[in-house]
Amino acid sequence: MFFPDRQRGFAEIYRTLKPGGSIAITSWTPVDQSPAMQTMFGALRAIKPDLPQPQRSVTTLENPERFKQEMREAGFRNIEIRSITKPFPVGSTTEFWDNMVKGSAPIQMMKKRLGEALWREKEKLALAWLEETLPTLKRPLTSDAWLGVGIK
Repeated sequence: MFFPDRQRGFAEIYRTLKPGGSIAITSWTPVDQSPAMQTMFGALRAIKPDLPQPQRSVTTLENPERFKQEMREAGFRNIEIRSITKPFPVGSTTEFWDNMVKGSAPIQMMKKRLGEALWREKEKLALAWLEETLPTLKRPLTSDAWLGVGIK
């Protein structure tokens, strides 16, 4: 999902596989299908209120039909796109936030742009938002992805 040119990326993976070899590739589902990602973006908006809501994109691998089409175009067969849902450990608010910061490119980019001192101040806003939000969640947090599998 992070190839600058996915068509070339899929083609290169296909080229390097032995005949009959299989592939497994993951991509995030749309943010509105992933409670953990919704919560992460809520915390980011506490830091930066003008941050737009993430939008679905039919042109990325978050669209399972597009995902399957791109694999097919690269030459893969017996393609399946499966939904994978995993519980996202919450623990304490701080643990949840630390896990999000470590594993999220958007947060890392924001942190780098702000610089360490301003980041520490802004991070307090995210933690306060999470302290208020996490206990009120009606369902467990999950992280959701697509798993695309195919055979050369």
